[in-house]
Amino acid sequence: GVLVLYFHGALEGTKYDLIEKDPHVSFEMDCSHELYIDESDGMCTMLYRSVIGEGTIELLPEEERYVPLKLILAHYGREDLPVPAPMVSQTMVMKLTVDSITGKQRKL
Repeated sequence: GVLVLYFHGALEGTKYDLIEKDPHVSFEMDCSHELYIDESDGMCTMLYRSVIGEGTIELLPEEERYVPLKLILAHYGREDLPVPAPMVSQTMVMKLTVDSITGKQRKL
């Protein structure tokens, strides 16, 4: 299958100007940060999990924003909330179609 990520934000800004010039993007996300200190020698490091990838991003026209906004609400456990028309018209939604992705983690 195809991995698609959705992002939302204001209707204008530098990132949109850059996307319109070149829609090829890279992305990185990380989580599970934890400082680990080895009490025996005092050495420390960060534990984490991350993904990095590349893809093509597009700015969705207003008529294509409703479903992704509902998906974003569902991701946060709020699929019960409506997406009013003013919200759709006042929110930019970006669709990132992932071409490649890899993951990494540092654990004990």
